[in-house]
Amino acid sequence: MSRFKLKMAKVVVAVILVSAGLVPAAWAGYKASANVSIDLSNRFAMGSLADARSSTDSTQFIGCESQQGYAVCQAQNTSFSYVYCYTHDAALVAAAAAVKGDSFVRFDFDQGYVCTRISSGNYSFYPAKITN
Repeated sequence: MSRFKLKMAKVVVAVILVSAGLVPAAWAGYKASANVSIDLSNRFAMGSLADARSSTDSTQFIGCESQQGYAVCQAQNTSFSYVYCYTHDAALVAAAAAVKGDSFVRFDFDQGYVCTRISSGNYSFYPAKITN
């Protein structure tokens, strides 16, 4: 069998397997949602700002703000559980400032509600923010 025919046979088999659902397709067009989640036992909150903003309920929110060497992050889930943390740590203040309207954010806090971690990410599989 020629190299061309062998390559074409592999392509045909791959198309058949993907079409039949036997092999997962690539992540192109993958979508995820991340409603606000709060874990009081492990002291963290996480969620997508865009998902919280566009949710059908009027209870959940999450976000961070920073100004003049100080930051605070807050979250409330659909069960009305509310948590917050605050910090003066320069690295965490910078992390809070990096949170955008389309970000997925997670913040951790200690027993005194001092932030111990603030992280955010922007991925294509999270929805864009709704501006209304």
